[in-house]
Amino acid sequence: MTALLEAGWLPTQTDDYWLLIPVEESHRAFFISFYCQDEHKMLSAKGNIAVYVPEEKELVILEFINYANYRISVGNLELDINTKQVYFRIGMFFENIQLNPQLVHNIAQEVYQGVQDFWSSITSILEDKMSIENAFQKANLN
Repeated sequence: MTALLEAGWLPTQTDDYWLLIPVEESHRAFFISFYCQDEHKMLSAKGNIAVYVPEEKELVILEFINYANYRISVGNLELDINTKQVYFRIGMFFENIQLNPQLVHNIAQEVYQGVQDFWSSITSILEDKMSIENAFQKANLN
């Protein structure tokens, strides 16, 4: 996707639709993935919170995700049942919008920030260091 390159990101195309951008931030490494379907005028970007959610913690993480999604103004959290990782996703239709480098860059930045905002909360819940209520405060979801 030329808009990603023009915005300064270095994507790798994995198939016809997904473009992956590796991100390393201090001790956190994750990917921002883009899925674009020109024929459907749809763009989706997601970032993985690269921690494994064991089966015994799925319910508490799903409860956090459910309540968090009510409070997130742009994007949403989801648990991938195959990888057992949490993703922060933003999707949009662009039928009447021209995709340009600034728009794509802004979406990538929002996904990046979403991963950063929720990483600590989710890992703290998984390690039994924090209640869901305190995790909301940590992620600024009050």
